Amino acid sequence: MQTAAFARLGTRLWPAVFPACKNEGDVWSEQYLRCMARQYTCTTWHPCCTAPMGDGPHAVVDSRLRVRGGVTGLRVIDASVMPSEITANLNAAVHMIAEKGAAMIREEYNPEPAGLWGLVG
Repeated sequence: MQTAAFARLGTRLWPAVFPACKNEGDVWSEQYLRCMARQYTCTTWHPCCTAPMGDGPHAVVDSRLRVRGGVTGLRVIDASVMPSEITANLNAAVHMIAEKGAAMIREEYNPEPAGLWGLVG
């Protein structure tokens, strides 16, 4: 904020006081910023891989997206089942996981072969 370019624009830091940090000193002080980091930090990325698929000791779901370890009737069908991060937006991959998970559930409860677009018949 102390550069010539910012000075020409007349910029200044916005002294917003966040309620949880109002007693932590002056806005932008080290103590105040530490409080803000503890209270208001959130992710700006696409979380994934927190319940990975596999058969290893850290795997949470099996290859049919069923939760392992004694829980019956529960599946995880989202980006958390990915075993590792991908180098693209998760949207398409999550749609694929959802479609495949839905097909697995249909197969289990309706063993008839699925036709075009997963519809029976």
